[in-house]
Amino acid sequence: MRVVIHDVTIPQALDYKKKLEQVDGVDEVNWLDDVVDIYEPLENADQDTIDEWYKDSDALYSITVVDDETEKKAAVDEIRDIIGDDNSMSGTAVTDALSPFHTSSDIQKIMLFVLPVTFIVLLLTTNSWFEPVLFMITIGIAIMLNRGTNLLFGEISFVTNAAGSVLQLAVSMDYSIFLLHRFAENRAEGKDVQDAMVAAVKQSTGSVLIN
Repeated sequence: MRVVIHDVTIPQALDYKKKLEQVDGVDEVNWLDDVVDIYEPLENADQDTIDEWYKDSDALYSITVVDDETEKKAAVDEIRDIIGDDNSMSGTAVTDALSPFHTSSDIQKIMLFVLPVTFIVLLLTTNSWFEPVLFMITIGIAIMLNRGTNLLFGEISFVTNAAGSVLQLAVSMDYSIFLLHRFAENRAEGKDVQDAMVAAVKQSTGSVLIN
């Protein structure tokens, strides 16, 4: 990963380097002093080399972090605390560390939009105001059970963890509408509740499998 500290002198840049090297999870920090003797006049060194690491009072560091995801995330968080929000960092390690947070945040926003829309769709496609409530409760319980079974795996992909609930909600709603319509048709034909539901499950299986 790369870190840029703005508006610093050479001594200040060295202080930042020492702080970055002390971060748990950081294997190596490279800066100008690793390629040029900064205690000699910089005018005697290759200017292109200097500009790669220090230019216009901006210091660029190349940082190597460990592969462990937990330590990497902790290292990125600590580096951000050290450099502050006014400075910048980039690279695969930063992306890997921040992606779960941003993805979870985006999914939460999506859910706030999806839940009311889902409820409205159910109201428009069912025969009773209570049916959408029953659907939402049932689907909510199913989602919690699904998330609970993930404990068996120890850990799962953050994408699966974030998007699984939204996908399950969308798919379950679709299947529920199929089933309810078939059930209502069978009840209209005079079948009792149990027979109507058994027939509805059989009739909606084809539509469910196709979808």
